[in-house]
Amino acid sequence: MNETELRTVIRVMERWGFGLFFPFAPDRPGFRVLAVAMRPQPTYAHYDPERMRLALERGRNVMERATVYMDSPLTRGTRVGPGNLILEDRVEKRVTFYTYGGRLEVIRNGLPRAGTLFALSSPAPILALDTMQSVGVEDQLAAASEALLARLRARQRRRGLDPDAQLAQLSPATLYAGCIQSLYDEYNRVPALGMTFPALHRLLQREQAGLAAAMNGRVTALEQRLDHFAGRRGLTAS
Repeated sequence: MNETELRTVIRVMERWGFGLFFPFAPDRPGFRVLAVAMRPQPTYAHYDPERMRLALERGRNVMERATVYMDSPLTRGTRVGPGNLILEDRVEKRVTFYTYGGRLEVIRNGLPRAGTLFALSSPAPILALDTMQSVGVEDQLAAASEALLARLRARQRRRGLDPDAQLAQLSPATLYAGCIQSLYDEYNRVPALGMTFPALHRLLQREQAGLAAAMNGRVTALEQRLDHFAGRRGLTAS
């Protein structure tokens, strides 16, 4: 996020509790920035987040689930790991997003009513979930990505490897591209999936084609990325 974009976010967040900014192309899912404003007192004019639950880097290539408050001692540029990002207000109403990772900027006293502005920026789509209380294609993409990550974590643990440390070494863009390719391959292997989730199948086809064009046709599936770590340990891919 450049300085012009940051000024735009700060200006808009003067009157919002959270906001998604800078969407990708019209036919692509998600946004590049999620901003969250936490204030000492609720405004009652909009949703007022009081805490945020997400995966944060707690050591080199160590991601842990954490709860962030207005005065949490975070530094600018803290790495965020993949998974759900959940906002909660004073009555525990939740708003949920999904991220493939990014960096969390912390701007203190940058709002007219004091408080702290958190801005998560990512080169991979930040997905809004449960929009208008209905399940959309972004919910399906997030759920499929989480299921894929769970399967691969179990696979790597069986091989005596630390999957979370491995995943933490991947950039958000690499992780996202790997998820798209793996899911695209899975839908090609199992045609019934495309029949059951046609909107997600179309999204995967568009995203895979776009990523392949941007990467000169070389999109590596996530399991192959993790196999690279296994190879460095002298293990054979299963």
